[in-house]
Amino acid sequence: MDNSASDHILTLADGRQLGYAIYGDPAGVPVLNCHGGLMSRSDVALADADARELGVCIHSPDRPGVGLSSRWPGHNTAQWVGDARELLDHAGVQRF
Repeated sequence: MDNSASDHILTLADGRQLGYAIYGDPAGVPVLNCHGGLMSRSDVALADADARELGVCIHSPDRPGVGLSSRWPGHNTAQWVGDARELLDHAGVQRF
């Protein structure tokens, strides 16, 4: 799979950039992938075909300072929830 076709950047309300990818069926049941450690939005790229087959749409954002996302000095993981919410709001996802 060519990941470049699924790479996107969302400018957040505070001006930072949030890199993310969409895998699977764009009209499928939304799933939020929260990568850990030093992984990135691409960690589930190999699941794209399976996600399509299962009818799910995986929204996979980069955490701050990883991949295409801006750094966010002094942040903590709990604060990242707001970034994820902005991404899902942008995508029109109300339930995931």
